[in-house]
Amino acid sequence: MLMNGQLKARQLLLRYAWVIKFPLVLVTTVMVKLRNRSWRSPQDYLKHQQAIYGRKLFTDSSDKFTRVRERIAQLALEAGNARALDVATGAGWQALALKNAGFSQVVGIDVVSARIAFCKQVHRGKGVKFQVMDGSNLKYPDNYFDCSVVSAALHDMPSPVKRQVLAELARVTKSRVIIFEPRTFQNPILGFLYGTIGEWLDESLHFRQFVQEDLGRVLPEQGLEVIYQEPAWHGMMALTVCRPKAD
Repeated sequence: MLMNGQLKARQLLLRYAWVIKFPLVLVTTVMVKLRNRSWRSPQDYLKHQQAIYGRKLFTDSSDKFTRVRERIAQLALEAGNARALDVATGAGWQALALKNAGFSQVVGIDVVSARIAFCKQVHRGKGVKFQVMDGSNLKYPDNYFDCSVVSAALHDMPSPVKRQVLAELARVTKSRVIIFEPRTFQNPILGFLYGTIGEWLDESLHFRQFVQEDLGRVLPEQGLEVIYQEPAWHGMMALTVCRPKAD
């Protein structure tokens, strides 16, 4: 009983450790964003990702989205359980959730090499393959994966990069593409208010642009058809399930 209690306590500590770190993360985020505030091109996006996520402060053993990860894995299994891709895997928690849910092969990719190094160390021996790769230029053939997932990453990208990543997901995926991102708004006032707040709290240089560009309109343009959507993480984010559109 004591060991079970200690294990549960450790799991809770890991889940909510981000709350303790949040003030330091916020201060660091604001400082880096002020320094990089003029960076708006796709090339600058990659430099900013390295500047933010190359820091150990932003990659640790806690995950505030644990329950959402499990929900995403459940939805992903509707596509089959052979191959799954996790784009912008970060600390690897979504890729691990997919593997634990029953996928035979799971690949997690990220453009930041420090994050992949972290994943290979922390998730060693857990059956997930981690690779440094740009989501806008996936090195996989068409229809290779049963399901692809992107979590809390599209809003980091300038619009042209975001659209290319979505098009690549539509290309390499057979059945389901699952997107977990901040809500987007058709109402320009709500989009401006939510985007302005997020522009300071989030690491992204493109948060306001993302939430003001209705994702429901962008997805079909990149070859994805929305089949299901639900609110997530206290209603501030959304889970969107898509399927690649037939040619």
